[in-house]
Amino acid sequence: MTRAGNGRPVRFGLVGLDSPHAPAFTRLLNGDGEAPGVVPGGRVVSAWPGTASEDFPLSRDRLEGFTESVRSLEVPVEPALDDVADRSDALLILAVDARTHPDYFLRCARFGKPVYVDTRFALSVAEARAMLDEAQRYGAIPLAGSPKRFSDAFLHAVDGDRADGIDVSGPLPMQPTHPGLFWYGVHMVDVVVAAMGTGCAEVRTFAAGPDELYVATWADGRTATIRGRKAWLPHTRGVVHRGTESTTFSIQANDLMFTGLLRAIIEACRSGTPTVAPEEIEHTVAVTAAANRSRALCEPVPLDGAH
Repeated sequence: MTRAGNGRPVRFGLVGLDSPHAPAFTRLLNGDGEAPGVVPGGRVVSAWPGTASEDFPLSRDRLEGFTESVRSLEVPVEPALDDVADRSDALLILAVDARTHPDYFLRCARFGKPVYVDTRFALSVAEARAMLDEAQRYGAIPLAGSPKRFSDAFLHAVDGDRADGIDVSGPLPMQPTHPGLFWYGVHMVDVVVAAMGTGCAEVRTFAAGPDELYVATWADGRTATIRGRKAWLPHTRGVVHRGTESTTFSIQANDLMFTGLLRAIIEACRSGTPTVAPEEIEHTVAVTAAANRSRALCEPVPLDGAH
């Protein structure tokens, strides 16, 4: 397991440049210290474009442009993933197509360095479990989590304690290649699991026109709701319940939203402690899969039947 130390910045290598997160992360890590949102302590030093997914326009049609954006920020773009790993302390898998994540992760984990997988860790529990097993095998720290999980607004609302309940609402656009909540809804699932912890027992879906409602029930009786609007919205909002107190939060989608995530990744690379516990990574995938199955069957789905 590699940890960055000695006071120098953590050297990051990017894997998969077909996402707007690639130039955004680079600007925030490599930017001038006076610029808004610049995150000290890390630097992007190398990048590998990866392979475009020909059946997914958001990958196929954007890889070249985002690769040039990263190159214009004076980051060397390498012909092979191994070249990036050799130059880096940690690897950031930013590929927009989550179907590529298991293969990219397995190729990265063998270097024994921290590996972050952007937002959509995997599209099935079996894939997530295999990825986490490989991380343990090679001593690679698995890093995960939606940027929304690490936003100041959300962290203030949860205040470090497990919630008695949470209600979240936000955008729920979908893509054919990423079923149901696995495209954008996973952001809200991740926030819910961050607040509630593991132990979700059942998910039930209610769909009505442009809105969808998901009700998740924990084994101890606590509940969480996710309300998604299929049209794009810039804000994710929620209410965290604890005892008789309720705290609201609002997260706006823009590049500054990434600062909390990048700070957490840098700290994880230095400390050796994952950004999200492996059991929570797997649980987030399991809750998302259960929500999708409930959506398809129009009935409640237990988590042990969602894989």
